[in-house]
Amino acid sequence: MGHGIRWTGWRRSIRRGVVLAMLSTLVLILGVPSAHAASISVKRNDYNADGISDIVAMIVGGDCLYRWNGNSSGSFNAGQSVGCGWSNYFDTLTAVGDINSDGLSRGDLVAVADGVLHRWFGTSGGNFSYGGTLGSGWGAYDQLAGLGNLGGGGAGDLVAINVGASELWRWFGNGSGGFGAGSRLISFATDWRIQ
Repeated sequence: MGHGIRWTGWRRSIRRGVVLAMLSTLVLILGVPSAHAASISVKRNDYNADGISDIVAMIVGGDCLYRWNGNSSGSFNAGQSVGCGWSNYFDTLTAVGDINSDGLSRGDLVAVADGVLHRWFGTSGGNFSYGGTLGSGWGAYDQLAGLGNLGGGGAGDLVAINVGASELWRWFGNGSGGFGAGSRLISFATDWRIQ
């Protein structure tokens, strides 16, 4: 693969994918209205607005973020760098859909670093612009995942696991680039950290 990516470079992405699938199933079981269930993955990661889902990811040990645009053959085009300086966000970076209702319908990103939630808004060029922070106190949460528009409000929503308490939490997007108050969905009897 390009950019020096090795198979081992995808292990964390695979683990995060497993967690995302588990979280999606749990949220659906917990009563997401059927009208909104389809929005969990529909074009949530279409960064270049061509109607086909794309991927953004970091290479293990690297500092740059790359985007792979999906194509009509069911594959992806060559990766393109969308900027460097992302190493502090490697463990928690996730796509959350459109959280700022900018009319572009492009995916936005969030991540936690030093207990602070950061955000980046998708731009018309398929890149991202830094949107500032959304407050502190996020250090307890691991395995952040954007699951699309769960609440039906039109903005991307966020779920995460509080590892220490073994709890699944949810935040509905407010449409202005942030999230409403968090709500605990469920507590687990076991530790949900993925090794």
